[in-house]
Amino acid sequence: MTSNDSITSESEPGETIVVSEIEYRLEKPIVVFIPGIECQEVSICQELFDKFEHFKQETTTLSTVENNKELLNQSISLWNELLQIANYASQEDTRYFDTYRGVVVKIFMDINETDLFNNDTDFSREKFFDYLDLLNRHGIQQLSLSSSTNTSADVIIESNIHRLLYILSTLCDLVVFVDIDMDSKYSSLLNVMRDYVGKQLQSTTLESSTDEKLTPLYQCILLFLWHLSDHTIVVPYLLHAGYGKNVIKWLKNVTLTDAVRQPIVNIVFNLAKHDDGADELNKYEVIKTIEQTEQSHCIREQNILLLNTMILALLSTPNQIKADPTETNAILDQLLQIAINSSTAKEYRCNGFHVSEPLVVLVKLFVDDTTFDYVMNHAKTTPPSNPTSTVNLFSNLLISFYATLPKKNHLEQFTFIALSNILWSISFHEVYHELLTQHTELMNIVQNVALYESELIIEQYVPRFMQNVKKAADGILFNLGLEISVASVALPCLSIEQQQQHQQKKPLVMLSYSHANSHFCDKILELLDQKADLLDIWIDKRFCKSSDDVWESIAKGIKDSELIICIVSSEYLTSKACRQEVIYAKDRLNKRFLPVYLGRPEISEWLDIRLAEYKYVRFQNTHLPLNEDKVEEFLSKVIESIPSEYQPDTNLIGTHHRSSPIFDQALTIEIIKADGNLATLKPTETIDNRNKSVLTWTQDDIYDWFARYDICPYIRDMYQFKTGAQMITYAECLKDEWQKQYDKYAPRYARRYPHKELLEHEFALFISALRQLAGSYITEAVRSDRNLYSKNLIESHDEISEMKRKLKVMNHQIDQLKEEIHGQEQLMLNVEQLKREAIKKEEACANQQSEFEHLNKQLSEANDERKKQMKQLQQVIAERDVLGTPLVHRNDELALLYEKLKIQQSTLNKGELQYKARLEDFRILKLELKKIRHEKGTLQDKVSNTDDLKREIFHVQRELLRERTRCRALEEELENLMNVHRWRKLEGSDQILQKRLIQKAEEVVQKELLIQEKK
Repeated sequence: MTSNDSITSESEPGETIVVSEIEYRLEKPIVVFIPGIECQEVSICQELFDKFEHFKQETTTLSTVENNKELLNQSISLWNELLQIANYASQEDTRYFDTYRGVVVKIFMDINETDLFNNDTDFSREKFFDYLDLLNRHGIQQLSLSSSTNTSADVIIESNIHRLLYILSTLCDLVVFVDIDMDSKYSSLLNVMRDYVGKQLQSTTLESSTDEKLTPLYQCILLFLWHLSDHTIVVPYLLHAGYGKNVIKWLKNVTLTDAVRQPIVNIVFNLAKHDDGADELNKYEVIKTIEQTEQSHCIREQNILLLNTMILALLSTPNQIKADPTETNAILDQLLQIAINSSTAKEYRCNGFHVSEPLVVLVKLFVDDTTFDYVMNHAKTTPPSNPTSTVNLFSNLLISFYATLPKKNHLEQFTFIALSNILWSISFHEVYHELLTQHTELMNIVQNVALYESELIIEQYVPRFMQNVKKAADGILFNLGLEISVASVALPCLSIEQQQQHQQKKPLVMLSYSHANSHFCDKILELLDQKADLLDIWIDKRFCKSSDDVWESIAKGIKDSELIICIVSSEYLTSKACRQEVIYAKDRLNKRFLPVYLGRPEISEWLDIRLAEYKYVRFQNTHLPLNEDKVEEFLSKVIESIPSEYQPDTNLIGTHHRSSPIFDQALTIEIIKADGNLATLKPTETIDNRNKSVLTWTQDDIYDWFARYDICPYIRDMYQFKTGAQMITYAECLKDEWQKQYDKYAPRYARRYPHKELLEHEFALFISALRQLAGSYITEAVRSDRNLYSKNLIESHDEISEMKRKLKVMNHQIDQLKEEIHGQEQLMLNVEQLKREAIKKEEACANQQSEFEHLNKQLSEANDERKKQMKQLQQVIAERDVLGTPLVHRNDELALLYEKLKIQQSTLNKGELQYKARLEDFRILKLELKKIRHEKGTLQDKVSNTDDLKREIFHVQRELLRERTRCRALEEELENLMNVHRWRKLEGSDQILQKRLIQKAEEVVQKELLIQEKK
């Protein structure tokens, strides 16, 4: 499980309570008087408290990023000063220290919510080490105390250590560590935390925190160590501090609760992911410890049980894992289920596990083909999985994590590396090649990583059972047949002497080895260099000067080599790179091999099936100088394995071990006469592929075999043999019933070739040649077995010689022990003499005892006197305490008076400000009043003749009414003509009348407007 899942420490609620009380507590100014401290120290405390008051006013709201960074820097500086004066605190001051500690913690929590740390990893790294320096500076002395906390200073420092550990655990996941980060500067802190946790876990009753709201301190330390060990690059420093041995001791405690055990198990899991950590844990038998704890049934949490199995998988060899297939299958089901669930979960986490954790275990387990086959084809998951869904799962995960690589997150990088190695393991199996190549986006990413890996990812550490992404990507392309052609790769630069040797066509011998066996490989290289006049040596140390074209160079070396020497060890068997070299050399190019075994490793099936036919050399005790007989045997085998066209005329050269007497003479082929009896036929050609085993025949070799014995090609096409093994199998099924086979295949032949007939003698020729081929294969197999058993016999004789040599050594050791026994007897005589001297000294001691009793009496009298003085001292202390209590009360009253005085002064200041504001308001109102009065006088002057205007308006209105009445009467008179005889039509026009009417109407309108204005 990754530590992010337990980041919510129980210290958070406690911290929330402290922060929620900050506003209330800081409303009161704090004045602290501590009895027994100099006035200068009190002033320092007060000065720091004033700084906190000022700092609190500046932190009411968060603003820009730069301001937030500056506030955090100030808070760390103030926290450091606060811890420096903690030793001067009394019981009454504890709440004040808690308050100000809450201020700096609240700053961190508020800034953490703004995603500043996530967006600026460099700043997160800087602040992590600032907080770690605080813990290193002030936490070592506190953690090194063997007894529980008693004083006020201890309580204050312990509570601050809780918060520091919580902050460090939060920031730890955002930090990218380098090799020199956790140097000797923090070794003392790591040692102190280790001893503190060890003492707490060994005690019968684990100590609880002094604050009931907080998690016990040792659990906070375990949580921080869990986060820290998540960074694999830090593991060597933890091992140097002794955590490898101590975490195993902690695991042995069966009384631990699951809450305490879980971080310990996670620390062990993180240590196991590093090669040095795995070696250290195996050294102290952690596998046995885990099995014992599980047998004691002290673990109930399923996640812890699963973690234990994952640790066992990381620390066990493939053969140990295969020993219990039932248990292994259940583990594989769980691992794949976690990977499936995590792939769709938020942040790729499910049930407390990050997706990288099951993946890294699968990388280790996929070395074994049986385990690989179970995961791909038989795993029991929900929903059910199949090869297509499993390949798509890993492919889609790799695509997702490829997009996150620019963030430089160590966990995401490690996940990407694990996925690359898993897909590399899948690419070794041809049945999945189509699924991989169909995934276009996956292939684009693999090719991009293979070309531009240095620009995409910075790998901090890769364990030895994994390879870097560059090598994994090259391996995937190589297995899928998409690698860059090696024809364009030039040979490395050779010296003049080497060029001359190359021109002489000396055979090239390649060394294939695991880098874990580099020391032994150097010894083999020295031996081969002694034969530089007979052969050339290809080894990556000399020919691969850079990592840009490493696979192309290796492929070129394999292709040009006449012999490949494999240094086979347990590391070689688990190396994907070595496996790829063997598969390419054997399956594609059919190269010769000379296996060199280191000790007796348990050979994997993938290697055994390819190298079983070859002779080998075995070296025991490789850490010692090489045995001369073995060296001579090795060089002889090398010379024998070189093809005959390269072999010089020397006595060291013998018959090639793969040649057979059967091929030294023309093959005799049995044919069947018409009457059923057998005759013989001698072909005109001998077999030209004598150095090639029938089991390794390809279809081209089969076609050559049919052509060599002039067998009808229609028979060849009808049977469609793909490999030599199929031919041998069919020959074994024939036995003596060839006539039945003829009767069976004749109709098929007729149906396949309607105009052809399967002739009996042609079929008999085919059957006889096939039987002869099977007989040759059996003869060769018997000879190989004879050579194998002969070699085992020689090795047994060598082991007997070795045992005789050891027997001589043991006899020599026995002689030495006899001499030591004789020395011990002489020593016993000396002991007897010493005893006599001791009796004399006892007599002298009795005399001194009487003197001691006399002195003891004097000492008791002195103790009585001391007790009297202590009583007097206690009385003086009591009087001091009696006087000190009123003094403290007076000091509190004085502080209260100062507080009231400050409040009154603040009230007076506020009243003075309000008084000045009112005076300014009066002045402004007076100016406005003066302006209004001036406007009033002006308006009064304008309306002085209002009465006259009103009267004039009245008269004008009355006159207007009179004129309207007259006009109306005249209009009615005009409309209703009367006294027609009294009027006549005048000549002329009414324009003058109209003009007068219009003029009168305009005058009326103007007067109405004037009236409206006066109103």
